[in-house]
Amino acid sequence: DRNTAQDHVRLRVRQKEGGMRLDIFLCERLNISRKKAKELLDQRLVFVDFRRTWIAHHPVEPGSIIEVIPAAPRPPTAWRAILHQDRHLIIVYKNAGYLSEGEDSVEYHLRRSLGIPSLRIVHRLDQDTSGCLMLAFSESVRRKCVALFRARKVRKSYLAVVHGRLARPRTIRAALDGRPAVSRIQPVVARSIASLVRVETLTGRRHQVRRHLAMIGHPVAGDRMYATEAVTDDRLRAIPRQMLHADSLRFPSLEDSAKTLVVKARPPEDFTITLSRLGLRSGNHPP
Repeated sequence: DRNTAQDHVRLRVRQKEGGMRLDIFLCERLNISRKKAKELLDQRLVFVDFRRTWIAHHPVEPGSIIEVIPAAPRPPTAWRAILHQDRHLIIVYKNAGYLSEGEDSVEYHLRRSLGIPSLRIVHRLDQDTSGCLMLAFSESVRRKCVALFRARKVRKSYLAVVHGRLARPRTIRAALDGRPAVSRIQPVVARSIASLVRVETLTGRRHQVRRHLAMIGHPVAGDRMYATEAVTDDRLRAIPRQMLHADSLRFPSLEDSAKTLVVKARPPEDFTITLSRLGLRSGNHPP
Protein backbone atom coordinates (compact mmCIF):
# COMPACT_ATOMS: atom_id res chain seq x y z
CA ASP A 1 0.00 0.00 0.00
CA ARG A 2 1.01 3.57 -0.62
CA ASN A 3 2.05 5.21 2.64
CA THR A 4 -0.96 7.48 2.96
CA ALA A 5 -0.32 7.78 6.70
CA GLN A 6 2.46 10.25 5.87
CA ASP A 7 1.00 11.88 2.75
CA HIS A 8 -1.51 14.72 2.55
CA VAL A 9 -3.61 13.72 -0.45
CA ARG A 10 -6.18 15.87 -2.27
CA LEU A 11 -8.30 14.35 -5.06
CA ARG A 12 -11.20 15.52 -7.21
CA VAL A 13 -13.93 13.00 -8.08
CA ARG A 14 -14.16 12.37 -11.82
CA GLN A 15 -17.46 12.23 -13.67
CA LYS A 16 -17.28 8.46 -14.18
CA GLU A 17 -16.62 7.95 -10.44
CA GLY A 18 -19.89 9.58 -9.38
CA GLY A 19 -21.93 7.35 -7.04
CA MET A 20 -18.94 5.20 -6.11
CA ARG A 21 -18.61 4.18 -2.46
CA LEU A 22 -16.05 6.26 -0.60
CA ASP A 23 -13.99 3.26 0.47
CA ILE A 24 -13.87 1.92 -3.11
CA PHE A 25 -12.91 5.38 -4.39
CA LEU A 26 -10.00 5.48 -1.94
CA CYS A 27 -8.89 1.98 -2.95
CA GLU A 28 -8.82 2.81 -6.63
CA ARG A 29 -7.40 6.34 -6.53
CA LEU A 30 -4.79 5.67 -3.85
CA ASN A 31 -3.98 2.14 -4.99
CA ILE A 32 -4.51 0.74 -1.52
CA SER A 33 -6.32 -2.28 -0.12
CA ARG A 34 -9.88 -2.28 1.18
CA LYS A 35 -8.48 -2.87 4.66
CA LYS A 36 -6.23 0.19 4.41
CA ALA A 37 -9.11 2.32 3.15
CA LYS A 38 -11.21 1.21 6.12
CA GLU A 39 -8.36 2.10 8.48
CA LEU A 40 -8.21 5.63 7.06
CA LEU A 41 -11.96 6.02 7.50
CA ASP A 42 -11.99 4.47 10.98
CA GLN A 43 -9.23 6.87 12.01
CA ARG A 44 -11.36 9.71 10.62
CA LEU A 45 -8.58 10.99 8.41
CA VAL A 46 -10.77 11.55 5.35
CA PHE A 47 -12.61 14.75 4.38
CA VAL A 48 -15.31 15.00 1.69
CA ASP A 49 -15.87 18.58 0.55
CA PHE A 50 -14.12 19.84 3.70
CA ARG A 51 -16.26 17.77 6.09
CA ARG A 52 -14.77 14.84 8.01
CA THR A 53 -16.43 11.66 6.76
CA TRP A 54 -15.95 8.09 7.99
CA ILE A 55 -18.87 6.19 6.43
CA ALA A 56 -17.47 3.62 4.01
CA HIS A 57 -20.57 3.46 1.83
CA HIS A 58 -20.86 7.26 1.51
CA PRO A 59 -21.42 7.91 -2.25
CA VAL A 60 -18.98 10.38 -3.80
CA GLU A 61 -20.23 12.97 -6.29
CA PRO A 62 -18.53 14.25 -9.46
CA GLY A 63 -16.46 17.34 -8.72
CA SER A 64 -16.25 16.67 -4.97
CA ILE A 65 -12.90 17.13 -3.23
CA ILE A 66 -11.68 14.10 -1.28
CA GLU A 67 -8.84 14.77 1.12
CA VAL A 68 -6.79 12.40 3.25
CA ILE A 69 -4.70 13.94 6.02
CA PRO A 70 -1.62 12.34 7.62
CA ALA A 71 -2.06 10.51 10.91
CA ALA A 72 -0.39 12.07 13.95
CA PRO A 73 3.00 10.43 14.59
CA ARG A 74 3.01 8.42 17.80
CA PRO A 75 5.81 9.28 20.24
CA PRO A 76 8.14 6.38 21.05
CA THR A 77 7.35 6.57 24.77
CA ALA A 78 4.09 6.87 26.71
CA TRP A 79 5.35 9.73 28.88
CA ARG A 80 7.88 12.46 28.38
CA ALA A 81 8.96 13.20 31.95
CA ILE A 82 8.15 12.79 35.63
CA LEU A 83 6.82 16.19 36.74
CA HIS A 84 6.29 15.42 40.43
CA GLN A 85 6.90 12.48 42.72
CA ASP A 86 6.53 11.91 46.44
CA ARG A 87 5.88 8.84 48.58
CA HIS A 88 2.17 8.91 47.74
CA LEU A 89 1.83 9.69 44.06
CA ILE A 90 3.50 10.55 40.81
CA ILE A 91 2.53 13.00 38.08
CA VAL A 92 3.90 12.42 34.59
CA TYR A 93 3.84 14.30 31.31
CA LYS A 94 1.61 12.06 29.19
CA ASN A 95 2.38 12.00 25.49
CA ALA A 96 -0.51 12.17 23.03
CA GLY A 97 -1.24 8.87 21.29
CA TYR A 98 -1.38 6.72 24.44
CA LEU A 99 -4.28 5.60 26.60
CA SER A 100 -4.20 6.48 30.29
CA GLU A 101 -4.91 2.89 31.39
CA GLY A 102 -5.16 -0.56 29.88
CA GLU A 103 -2.83 -2.41 27.54
CA ASP A 104 0.05 -0.33 26.12
CA SER A 105 -1.01 2.64 28.28
CA VAL A 106 0.83 5.16 30.43
CA GLU A 107 -0.19 3.22 33.53
CA TYR A 108 1.00 -0.08 32.01
CA HIS A 109 4.41 1.25 30.96
CA LEU A 110 5.00 3.10 34.23
CA ARG A 111 4.25 -0.03 36.25
CA ARG A 112 6.84 -1.94 34.27
CA SER A 113 9.40 0.87 34.25
CA LEU A 114 9.17 1.62 37.99
CA GLY A 115 8.53 -1.96 39.08
CA ILE A 116 5.38 -0.98 40.99
CA PRO A 117 2.45 -3.25 40.05
CA SER A 118 0.09 -1.37 42.43
CA LEU A 119 0.46 1.91 40.53
CA ARG A 120 -2.95 3.19 39.35
CA ILE A 121 -4.19 6.26 37.53
CA VAL A 122 -6.27 8.72 39.56
CA HIS A 123 -7.95 10.41 36.59
CA ARG A 124 -7.90 9.97 32.81
CA LEU A 125 -6.76 11.94 29.82
CA ASP A 126 -8.06 11.10 26.35
CA GLN A 127 -5.68 9.14 24.14
CA ASP A 128 -4.85 12.14 21.95
CA THR A 129 -4.59 14.62 24.84
CA SER A 130 -1.16 15.45 26.27
CA GLY A 131 -0.15 16.80 29.67
CA CYS A 132 -0.36 16.22 33.42
CA LEU A 133 -1.53 12.78 34.52
CA MET A 134 -1.67 11.73 38.19
CA LEU A 135 -1.08 8.17 39.39
CA ALA A 136 -1.14 6.78 42.95
CA PHE A 137 1.30 4.26 44.38
CA SER A 138 -1.44 2.33 46.24
CA GLU A 139 -5.19 1.81 46.19
CA SER A 140 -5.63 3.65 49.50
CA VAL A 141 -3.84 6.71 48.12
CA ARG A 142 -5.84 6.51 44.90
CA ARG A 143 -9.08 6.63 46.91
CA LYS A 144 -7.85 9.70 48.81
CA CYS A 145 -6.96 11.44 45.55
CA VAL A 146 -10.30 10.56 43.96
CA ALA A 147 -12.02 12.04 47.03
CA LEU A 148 -10.11 15.29 46.45
CA PHE A 149 -11.28 15.38 42.85
CA ARG A 150 -14.89 14.74 43.88
CA ALA A 151 -14.70 17.48 46.52
CA ARG A 152 -13.42 19.83 43.78
CA LYS A 153 -10.18 20.41 45.64
CA VAL A 154 -8.13 19.57 42.56
CA ARG A 155 -8.02 22.22 39.85
CA LYS A 156 -7.34 20.94 36.34
CA SER A 157 -6.40 23.40 33.63
CA TYR A 158 -6.21 22.75 29.89
CA LEU A 159 -5.01 24.69 26.88
CA ALA A 160 -7.09 24.18 23.74
CA VAL A 161 -7.01 25.45 20.19
CA VAL A 162 -10.61 25.86 19.04
CA HIS A 163 -12.39 26.72 15.81
CA GLY A 164 -13.48 30.31 15.36
CA ARG A 165 -13.19 33.46 17.41
CA LEU A 166 -13.84 32.88 21.12
CA ALA A 167 -13.05 36.24 22.66
CA ARG A 168 -14.95 36.43 25.93
CA PRO A 169 -14.89 34.32 29.10
CA ARG A 170 -17.58 31.67 29.34
CA THR A 171 -18.81 29.31 32.03
CA ILE A 172 -20.54 26.27 30.58
CA ARG A 173 -23.00 24.48 32.83
CA ALA A 174 -24.38 21.68 30.70
CA ALA A 175 -25.03 18.17 31.95
CA LEU A 176 -23.15 15.33 30.28
CA ASP A 177 -24.52 11.79 30.36
CA GLY A 178 -27.16 12.94 32.85
CA ARG A 179 -24.63 14.31 35.33
CA PRO A 180 -23.79 17.96 36.16
CA ALA A 181 -20.73 19.31 34.35
CA VAL A 182 -19.10 22.73 34.63
CA SER A 183 -16.25 24.19 32.57
CA ARG A 184 -14.77 27.69 32.79
CA ILE A 185 -13.28 29.10 29.60
CA GLN A 186 -10.81 31.96 29.49
CA PRO A 187 -9.66 33.25 26.08
CA VAL A 188 -5.91 33.69 25.65
CA VAL A 189 -5.59 34.70 21.98
CA ALA A 190 -8.60 35.08 19.67
CA ARG A 191 -8.48 35.21 15.88
CA SER A 192 -11.27 34.87 13.31
CA ILE A 193 -10.23 31.41 12.18
CA ALA A 194 -9.21 29.95 15.56
CA SER A 195 -8.58 30.82 19.20
CA LEU A 196 -6.36 29.64 22.04
CA VAL A 197 -8.29 29.22 25.28
CA ARG A 198 -7.65 27.98 28.80
CA VAL A 199 -10.28 25.68 30.26
CA GLU A 200 -10.70 24.82 33.92
CA THR A 201 -12.93 21.84 34.62
CA LEU A 202 -14.85 21.84 37.90
CA THR A 203 -16.18 18.34 37.20
CA GLY A 204 -14.63 15.32 35.54
CA ARG A 205 -16.98 13.94 32.90
CA ARG A 206 -16.02 11.87 29.85
CA HIS A 207 -14.67 14.12 27.07
CA GLN A 208 -15.94 17.10 29.07
CA VAL A 209 -13.74 19.82 27.55
CA ARG A 210 -14.25 18.58 23.99
CA ARG A 211 -18.01 18.15 24.34
CA HIS A 212 -18.59 21.48 26.08
CA LEU A 213 -16.55 23.42 23.52
CA ALA A 214 -18.40 21.70 20.67
CA MET A 215 -21.73 22.59 22.31
CA ILE A 216 -20.98 26.32 22.02
CA GLY A 217 -19.82 26.06 18.41
CA HIS A 218 -16.07 26.11 19.10
CA PRO A 219 -14.88 22.49 18.85
CA VAL A 220 -11.27 21.63 19.58
CA ALA A 221 -9.17 21.84 16.41
CA GLY A 222 -8.30 18.38 15.12
CA ASP A 223 -11.03 16.67 17.16
CA ARG A 224 -12.02 13.66 15.07
CA MET A 225 -15.22 13.01 17.04
CA TYR A 226 -16.83 16.34 17.89
CA ALA A 227 -15.56 18.72 15.19
CA THR A 228 -18.11 17.59 12.60
CA GLU A 229 -18.88 20.80 10.71
CA ALA A 230 -17.24 21.71 7.41
CA VAL A 231 -13.65 22.92 7.90
CA THR A 232 -12.75 25.18 5.00
CA ASP A 233 -9.40 26.44 6.27
CA ASP A 234 -6.55 24.23 5.03
CA ARG A 235 -4.54 24.78 8.21
CA LEU A 236 -7.34 23.50 10.44
CA ARG A 237 -8.09 20.49 8.25
CA ALA A 238 -4.43 19.45 8.29
CA ILE A 239 -4.26 19.18 12.11
CA PRO A 240 -3.82 15.43 12.76
CA ARG A 241 -4.91 15.25 16.41
CA GLN A 242 -7.03 17.21 18.85
CA MET A 243 -5.16 20.27 20.11
CA LEU A 244 -5.92 19.75 23.80
CA HIS A 245 -3.22 19.85 26.47
CA ALA A 246 -3.61 19.38 30.24
CA ASP A 247 -1.15 22.05 31.31
CA SER A 248 -1.53 22.13 35.10
CA LEU A 249 -2.80 20.43 38.25
CA ARG A 250 -3.27 22.29 41.55
CA PHE A 251 -4.11 20.22 44.63
CA PRO A 252 -3.54 19.99 48.42
CA SER A 253 -0.53 17.97 49.46
CA LEU A 254 -1.30 14.60 51.02
CA GLU A 255 1.67 15.09 53.34
CA ASP A 256 0.71 18.60 54.48
CA SER A 257 -2.90 19.64 53.88
CA ALA A 258 -1.96 23.30 54.45
CA LYS A 259 0.35 23.14 51.45
CA THR A 260 -0.88 23.47 47.87
CA LEU A 261 1.07 21.79 45.09
CA VAL A 262 1.08 23.14 41.54
CA VAL A 263 2.42 20.96 38.72
CA LYS A 264 2.72 22.33 35.19
CA ALA A 265 3.52 20.91 31.76
CA ARG A 266 4.43 23.09 28.79
CA PRO A 267 2.62 22.28 25.51
CA PRO A 268 4.32 19.78 23.18
CA GLU A 269 5.95 20.75 19.90
CA ASP A 270 3.02 19.90 17.63
CA PHE A 271 0.80 22.16 19.76
CA THR A 272 3.15 25.14 19.52
CA ILE A 273 3.64 24.56 15.78
CA THR A 274 -0.15 24.72 15.38
CA LEU A 275 -0.24 27.98 17.34
CA SER A 276 2.36 29.47 15.04
CA ARG A 277 0.58 28.36 11.87
CA LEU A 278 -2.70 29.86 13.08
CA GLY A 279 -1.15 33.11 14.34
CA LEU A 280 -1.97 32.35 17.97
CA ARG A 281 1.48 32.80 19.50
CA SER A 282 1.83 35.65 22.01
CA GLY A 283 3.74 36.49 25.15
CA ASN A 284 0.70 35.80 27.31
CA HIS A 285 0.88 32.00 27.29
CA PRO A 286 3.51 29.26 27.37
CA PRO A 287 5.29 28.92 24.03
